[in-house]
Amino acid sequence: MIQRTRVPTIRFDARLHRIDKWIILRLPEQASRKLPSRGQVAVQGTINGHGFQTVLEPDGFLGHWM
Repeated sequence: MIQRTRVPTIRFDARLHRIDKWIILRLPEQASRKLPSRGQVAVQGTINGHGFQTVLEPDGFLGHWM
């Protein structure tokens, strides 16, 4: 059985960063603190009014990015 945990809505502002050919978004520290520090986290959200679903990746420094 898949067990899902309920995570509260997390709101934040962040900038996109270009790394070579990649565009990533790093979550602010206060947003990352509300998430598990290990493994991917499936999320759904809105960026500039556009809905999306993806996974957040831990960055190895107690933060997350997508």
